[in-house]
Amino acid sequence: MIGDSMAQINKPGPAAETFRFQAELLAAVGQAIVVIDLDRTVIYWNRAAEAMYGWSEAEAIGRTSTDLLARSETSEQQKKIFDALLRGHSWTGDYEVTCRDGTALSVLVTNTPVFDSDGRLVAIMGAAIDLTERNIGDAARRQLAAIVEISADAIFSTDNDGVVTSWNSAAEQLFGYQAAEIIGMSIAVLAPPGAELEQIAIRQSLAGGLSHARLETARQRRDGTLVDVMITASSIRTETGQMAGISVVAQNITERVATQRKLEITSRRLAEAQRDASIGSFEFDVAADQLVWSDEYYRILDLPTSVIPTRAAFMAMVHADDVQAVTDCWVDSISHATAFDIEFRIVRRDSVERFVRVRFTGDQDADGSVVRLHGTMMDDTDRVAAEQVRRAAETRFEIIFEQS
Repeated sequence: MIGDSMAQINKPGPAAETFRFQAELLAAVGQAIVVIDLDRTVIYWNRAAEAMYGWSEAEAIGRTSTDLLARSETSEQQKKIFDALLRGHSWTGDYEVTCRDGTALSVLVTNTPVFDSDGRLVAIMGAAIDLTERNIGDAARRQLAAIVEISADAIFSTDNDGVVTSWNSAAEQLFGYQAAEIIGMSIAVLAPPGAELEQIAIRQSLAGGLSHARLETARQRRDGTLVDVMITASSIRTETGQMAGISVVAQNITERVATQRKLEITSRRLAEAQRDASIGSFEFDVAADQLVWSDEYYRILDLPTSVIPTRAAFMAMVHADDVQAVTDCWVDSISHATAFDIEFRIVRRDSVERFVRVRFTGDQDADGSVVRLHGTMMDDTDRVAAEQVRRAAETRFEIIFEQS
């Protein structure tokens, strides 16, 4: 019937105009329309089919669809489809077809039976939509979902009001809530007492245009215990830029925080010990030309901790008569990792001279290059003064003894 209709397009009269109009409609639709007879010979091929498959209408008409569009289809599948068409039913399904240039397309095809006036199946019309990009997008989303699910970090999302909409396995392990029980609940259940405003502030910042927010904080597990986490929250936006929700990544930093606290305690105790012993410490990175002083080092030099430690700043405080000796020791230690124990004078901001004793040595790498100097400095003024008093007393005693 379709073939007869196409043949009648060239005949004059109202019927020809009707058929021509119908053909133009099929040619203009966005779907690829292909009509084949029962031998699979193409008898119609519209413009969308040309664009999708790469064959022109002139090249396609008269050839079999299997020659034009290679696809893997078993005889059982073919029979199932043909039986449905014989019963007057349309069939819809996905195909993987190979186009003229060899590229593969995923298409959604709806095959519709065409009967003649006697009710005999004479042709099949297939309307196809290219699903390749959608399938690629679906595959990417599935891959992303799989990555999220196996991630070691807790990943979840909420709507704009803070209601949980997704929850991965790592989130279940970290916070103790199963996805089935927390999805639909407010994320506020994770906030320990007094921390609810943190979550509100993050949502307000993201709603105000901030792309992401990061916060190191504590969150409450299902059993009431607290866990230290690093939270990174990012806004989820629609194509129009409207915020549709929030994606959150939570990393368990309990061990790092515990280690940091231990280091802080150790550092505080070291500072206290240095203060009690009036000994300051320093470290110099040779390659980076970076110097670090302890708090007690600042106190001995009578400098505010806001002063950036540099060799120039230190040498500016060395007594002019001692600069050369200190410089020689420093250069020798950097060149040969020589250990030094040297006493010299510094002149503080109040113009007061103080005697200091500095001990330092260098660390070498595998090739023998000095990479680091480290040492201590103590204020030796009181000992030097006491020594001067002792020597003066001994001198006076000797004079008196000689006179006697």
